Amino acid sequence: MFNPGLSIGEILKNSDIIDTFKCGNMGGMRRSKTTNTLVLISDILRVFIMINE
Repeated sequence: MFNPGLSIGEILKNSDIIDTFKCGNMGGMRRSKTTNTLVLISDILRVFIMINE
C-alpha cells in the first residue's frame, strides 16, 4: 500500500505534490496510475474569499 509520509494539515508546494504522488501538474483532481491515488487540491484562501463576498 502507498504511504506518502504526510501529516494532516501539511501544506505542500506543487512540485512536492508531483514528486510525492507521481501525478500531473494541473487541476484540482490529479490521478496517478503509478501510486494508484487520486489527489484532491484545495485552496483555503479561495474558499475564505468566497465566504466573505
